Amino acid sequence: MLEDLPIEILTQITAYLPSAQAVANLSQSCHRLHDFVSREGWKVFIRTRFPSAALAPQHGEVAHSLTTLSRNWDRRAFVSSYIEPAGSITNLNKWEYIPRWERPRGQTMGYRPVIDSYEEWSGGSWTDRREIVAWSAGAELVIRAKHMGKQILESWEESSAEAREDDIMAVKVLRPSQKESGDSGVEEIMFGTANGELNLLYAGLTDKSKMAKRVYATNGRQVRSADVSPSTAPILAAALSDVDIALYPVHGKSSAWALNPVSDTRVCDGSNACRVWSTRFLSEDSLAVGLGPSNTPLHVYGIIPSGLSREPIRKFGEENEPATQATVYPIVPLPGSSQASNSPGQVFLSGSYGGVIRLHDMRSPRFSESFYVDEGDSSAIYSLQPIARERLVAGTSRHSTLKIFDLRVQGGRAYSYLDARPSSPERAKSRPQISPTKPPSNEADKPPLLHDPSSAWSLFLNPQNSTRGANRGSRRSRRSVESPVYSISSPSSTSPSLFAGVEGSVVQLDMTSVLDEHPDPVFQGESVHAAREAHGAGMGRSRAVDVRQRWDPKGDVLNLAMFSQTDGQMKLRVQKSVGETSRRREAAEGMEGLDERWGSA
Repeated sequence: MLEDLPIEILTQITAYLPSAQAVANLSQSCHRLHDFVSREGWKVFIRTRFPSAALAPQHGEVAHSLTTLSRNWDRRAFVSSYIEPAGSITNLNKWEYIPRWERPRGQTMGYRPVIDSYEEWSGGSWTDRREIVAWSAGAELVIRAKHMGKQILESWEESSAEAREDDIMAVKVLRPSQKESGDSGVEEIMFGTANGELNLLYAGLTDKSKMAKRVYATNGRQVRSADVSPSTAPILAAALSDVDIALYPVHGKSSAWALNPVSDTRVCDGSNACRVWSTRFLSEDSLAVGLGPSNTPLHVYGIIPSGLSREPIRKFGEENEPATQATVYPIVPLPGSSQASNSPGQVFLSGSYGGVIRLHDMRSPRFSESFYVDEGDSSAIYSLQPIARERLVAGTSRHSTLKIFDLRVQGGRAYSYLDARPSSPERAKSRPQISPTKPPSNEADKPPLLHDPSSAWSLFLNPQNSTRGANRGSRRSRRSVESPVYSISSPSSTSPSLFAGVEGSVVQLDMTSVLDEHPDPVFQGESVHAAREAHGAGMGRSRAVDVRQRWDPKGDVLNLAMFSQTDGQMKLRVQKSVGETSRRREAAEGMEGLDERWGSA
């Protein structure tokens, strides 16, 4: 019998169980198997089905969260809203509370948000997290600190550059292991401006005496982009003006007012229109630079004791047309835990002006190993965010569009929520059928398109409804409809939240289904609090009212539209409101495996 088998054999059996429900059923067989699953079974399931996820306490809760998150991505289930400071707001420049945040005004265009975020565990439970998100709003830097768990506590901070017209162009929040102070109450945030300021802000979120600023010398050159290495002794790489890359030790010491760079390298000769667009550390000792237009628009430099290597250690260009002038904008490494890479920084992605996203491998002689593209839209790629090693979210230059691709190749899908369902024709129909896409015969040397086109979808961040909020009326405008998605950030590979910056706004997407009676445990604190408020308001409330109160109490949830491929055809879908979905919950069956909020346009 199972209960008599040794632990090693039980571990092997558990590795073949396809779903969390199967593991839970095993734990209910007898006391010994329940003890095994509690101690080891859930850990084995997580390592097998979610290899890029970090293990944490309360493994059963982690499995619940990860399987729910995977299902919500597959079913495209999320709620979204604009976010901006409200409630407890502190102006860090004057260290005073302000009752209302005023959005930047006086410019023809709205601000272009640059976003960074992270989260860390702050307690013994999977849901005890502290989330930090920071973004630029013109000359202002907005910081939100959110403590999650049984209670949700949220605070906002605001700082600004010296001149109101001095837009912030780069933002990077140092991770806890990189902080000089080691104080969880102090956030260390690097930001660079259009007027040439490059600073590290020590933001004491609860203590004015801990506020400080470190200045890096730029000689007045505009900060185009900047990044911080993943090391515990981080290095700052800044693209200055259009042609230079400067390196600084983030926590370097200097008797001068400003810290000078350890190296200042010209990477474009300035003889043509070529300029530097982005800098991104692939690892502690390698830096990728996106530039263009150029025959080789992607350079990778080594980091040596004296600074940047004199010449790139690798240049990447077009596969079949080496003379083609191209431009690379965003660059992102795949997560270090990805099984596709033996060491950090070897495998990474880049987005181009031509709308193509390429997968690069430093170990391969080829310029790229694969590509991801929307055949119906060639808009430039402005931003990229991998979601663990499973998905890729790309922001484009037009129509506030996010493109979502599945990074997994045929046979690489370690988990599917459909495996928890009984076998049926409907299940077989719902499961994505992945087949390799062969390139045309005249492009035999072109890298293969490894993703399944039917698994890709496009999401438009311009809402189909008018929302209300404390600081705004309707946010629909021609500019918001036509805006690029300037930046994307996710706090971690296991976070259900995603932040996207469009002109004049930041949109938060939370991957959850409003009709899920057992949502991701991360949302349980908010859900329980909202449910208590709804029930406390009076007896006899319907479940529909509870759902609306739970997920859309302020009436600010956006109804978005998407294009997805079904039966070889592109179809437009539009989200129903939370209230309408809850009122029609009895008939709210997901369309073609989609979340219940999706309906025909």
